[in-house]
Amino acid sequence: MKASTILAVIFLGALLAAVILSLSLPFKARVGPLLVGIPGVILCLLLIFRESFAKKQESGEAQSSARVGGVVVRLKEFWSSYSEIALSLAGFLTAIFLVGLIPGICLSIFAYLKLTRHGWLMSVVQGIIAFVLLYGVFHLLMGVTFYKGVLFE
Repeated sequence: MKASTILAVIFLGALLAAVILSLSLPFKARVGPLLVGIPGVILCLLLIFRESFAKKQESGEAQSSARVGGVVVRLKEFWSSYSEIALSLAGFLTAIFLVGLIPGICLSIFAYLKLTRHGWLMSVVQGIIAFVLLYGVFHLLMGVTFYKGVLFE
């Protein structure tokens, strides 16, 4: 089983737990976990389904070389991909701590898009769309106030 599949199963369990536990909360408290949890569950299920039914396109030669050095290759792939995830998560949490939840999410979306080689226009537009949606839905429509960050308190 691939490391990404294992991670998707772990996330699936955590998201299912969040969705199930949030069902007993009042409406305003349950909206956030449901807005994140339900799409997350769907995306995790799609990832697991896609990876479990993906066709193996490796040749016999590639498979034999993978058996000899497979452990080392898998460990290198594991640490390189998960170190990127860990750094992204650390940046995301730092942005939230410094500038607050909504601006931190928007800055993280912008940074992710720029680091994955998307253009400036798309990165800025997606960050602005995220801000408008988050601020509009949660602050204006629902009246929910979020953490403002160390720099804005």
